[in-house]
Amino acid sequence: MALTREAILAAPVSIVEVDVPEWGDTVRIRALSARARIDLLDAIYTNEAANRAWKEDQELPEDRREGVPRVDLYEQSILTVIFAIVDENGDRMFSLDDYPAFEEM
Repeated sequence: MALTREAILAAPVSIVEVDVPEWGDTVRIRALSARARIDLLDAIYTNEAANRAWKEDQELPEDRREGVPRVDLYEQSILTVIFAIVDENGDRMFSLDDYPAFEEM
């Protein structure tokens, strides 16, 4: 029998523990909800727009540049980790502010 609308909307979000030998323990990974995927894509698009603006500014003659700050493109795999790792309550543990630390790993 097919799932009902109510059953689908009431289904819990999947959280699994994954062993990370490099970190010496496990982490909880939550399947990305539609809202989390939208937030992840928004972060990617915002970052790409900022990177494009910086590149366009750099293409101008030096005396016409607006001084747009350099923005490097996000690595999408790092963003996925940031958005998926959760604590024991299922709440995200990391934010985009943590991106530079993950880049160094």
